[in-house]
Amino acid sequence: ASTVGTGELIDQALDLGAKKIIVCLGGSATTDGGLGAVRAIHAPGRLRGVQLLVACDVTTLFVDAAPVFGPQKGATPSMVKMLVGRLERTAQIYRDEFGVDVSAIEGAGAAGGLAGGLAALGGRLVPGFDLVADELDLHDTVAAADLVVTGEGFLDTQSFAGKVVGRVQQMADELGKPVGAVVGDADPAVVDRIPHAVLAQLFGLERALAEPLWCIEHAAGPLVPSWLPSCAEPARSRRRQTMVVEVVVPDAGSTVVAGEPISESVLPALSAPSITSTSTPVGSAPPSIGATDGTSDTAAPPSVAASVVATASALGLAGL
Repeated sequence: ASTVGTGELIDQALDLGAKKIIVCLGGSATTDGGLGAVRAIHAPGRLRGVQLLVACDVTTLFVDAAPVFGPQKGATPSMVKMLVGRLERTAQIYRDEFGVDVSAIEGAGAAGGLAGGLAALGGRLVPGFDLVADELDLHDTVAAADLVVTGEGFLDTQSFAGKVVGRVQQMADELGKPVGAVVGDADPAVVDRIPHAVLAQLFGLERALAEPLWCIEHAAGPLVPSWLPSCAEPARSRRRQTMVVEVVVPDAGSTVVAGEPISESVLPALSAPSITSTSTPVGSAPPSIGATDGTSDTAAPPSVAASVVATASALGLAGL
């Protein structure tokens, strides 16, 4: 895999007269140091008159992209060694052609070194989370919430090194909000870093990969009582009571799901499609979902109008 396609998109944007280009990095399957993208941009000198912002959420150095991200993409130790050598040579190419030492730039290893390649062309690396969060007014949304739910495909140490899960957790902690994550799978080394549900453990890896949306919906709801302190009341006081949940998705607007015992709940927290299928706009009559008798030993009291922040695909969370 290479970054040629990304370079072609940037080149087309330049052809169309773009004056500001934002390239969001993450989730790539490449480790070419961005050389493919650089070579795909005709007359890269045109970028001098353009604001090129490179959004990345990691601080990995250029050459370190191979040992840090290579194994995640299936690289064996021998492959990692080869990739390190290739990145070292690519860094030398950038020094010779553009006079930029990308090996010393923090975050240049993002997306297999694509960040470094774009930096060599004059791009400015900025924290991707901050850029997107500002656009979505995420801070105010979290401040108004009772519970924050985030997520990632694979939870590991990198999740807390500037990426979405760690930054959402940090923001929630600073604002005094409980936070949890729904993830596809997790490294045992980080199980104590954030309360979370692991889809591969709950439903099996095969189903988690084949039906991630269904698994997310059925994993999140039953966990709300353990993540939301105000739900922790004696079971007998919660008989025949339901929970009203306001789900606020920054890129999809606000919706309300009501009349659903939480033990049966389907919390559409991580993707716009699930909201479309299981909830109604604020102000509309909510549907009846789940058990029809309204009873549940684990249902939350009506006093809990839980505003759940779902940072969805716009923040790169739907990669399960």
